[in-house]
Amino acid sequence: MNAERLNNWLTLLANIGVVVGLVVVIFEVRESNLQATSAATLARYSEIETANRDFALSEYLPAIYVLIEEIGVESLDAEQFSRIKSWEQARILRMESQFMQYRAGYLAEPNFQVMVNVARELGPLWNELGVKSRNAEFLQAVGDGVDK
Repeated sequence: MNAERLNNWLTLLANIGVVVGLVVVIFEVRESNLQATSAATLARYSEIETANRDFALSEYLPAIYVLIEEIGVESLDAEQFSRIKSWEQARILRMESQFMQYRAGYLAEPNFQVMVNVARELGPLWNELGVKSRNAEFLQAVGDGVDK
């Protein structure tokens, strides 16, 4: 009888150990997800800050956007057109990256919606420049105004 009782106690202790282990694993996974989300958010803000600083310090980009705003894309010479086209293609790639972070669960919904709204606003310019995403899911997500 003592062996059976000891076996029952050992089984109970083993089960308690399994439950405690599962709680620890759940906590670790949750903490890991929070850290990944934080890293994705930090990376997003860092990319945006870098792009804005690069734009502000650029000898060419602000003037190109003024020309586009005042006269239109057709007013750009070949060099300006090439610069703005490359700049906007890089912006699309940054936005695709944010979209992938969102899809993976690492970018908050409000941040994703801001990105979608900016992409929709830029859609007509991208269409004029002939730049676009090759990511069909991204194009579907941003939808209106962006040629597919």
